[in-house]
Amino acid sequence: MPPAAGTPLEAENFWAEAETLGRALTTALDYGRLLGLHELPVQFPPPRPAAAPEPPSRPAVKPTEPYQGAPALWAGTARDLARLAGLTAGCRACPRGQARPGAPAFGRGSDRPLLALVGLDPGLFEGPEGDLLAAILEKGLKLARFYVTPVLKCPPGPEESPAELAQALSACLPVTLRELALLTPQVVLALGETPGRLLTGQAEAPLGLLRNRAFRLEDPPGAWLRVTFSLEQMLALPDLKREAWKSDFLKIKKVLDKLVCA
Repeated sequence: MPPAAGTPLEAENFWAEAETLGRALTTALDYGRLLGLHELPVQFPPPRPAAAPEPPSRPAVKPTEPYQGAPALWAGTARDLARLAGLTAGCRACPRGQARPGAPAFGRGSDRPLLALVGLDPGLFEGPEGDLLAAILEKGLKLARFYVTPVLKCPPGPEESPAELAQALSACLPVTLRELALLTPQVVLALGETPGRLLTGQAEAPLGLLRNRAFRLEDPPGAWLRVTFSLEQMLALPDLKREAWKSDFLKIKKVLDKLVCA
């Protein structure tokens, strides 16, 4: 017996309709056999073509200028001082650069100097330090072909941490090295312990040992490098200014005089 569906009346109607449909289907199949049909002409829809696989997604790459990265990546590409200054103007590689309101303090002086002086930061161009440096160069050495540049091209923030200073030095050093390579000076004078350590590669050497040695730079090839006190130290202690003049500047003056005469 077939199972009941809903009420007895609904079940009776359901099975009555099913029997009627069954008889009609049997009659249709018998008629088809008489006509020679052995299969029902059933048409199925054609299969859908397989969808092409979507290409893997790639992260969007925003084009950037070379100078927006670390200076070590782009400083060496500069073929002249103007290009190097332009790239440096767009640098934001350290907290100093990111906070800088205006243009960085690039070097000043002759583009073919006999002497290049390298200080720590833009303060060597201003105030008492700038006055002292001008007096040394214009009155003491009486040298027309000189160039002055800071290792750090941007001024410090109000509360710069040692880690931020180290980051700024690491970012700016490639710019200063490229600057010197393009200038090709005969003599380089580092003003202070930090510039001296950076230019000589003597990261742990105290200023006393750096001052008592003469170094040769690889680029520009054969340039003579000496290290002296910073301008700030000379201003704070006049004895250091006299010591620097007697032991460092006079030796440099003799070398420069020979180069001028030659």
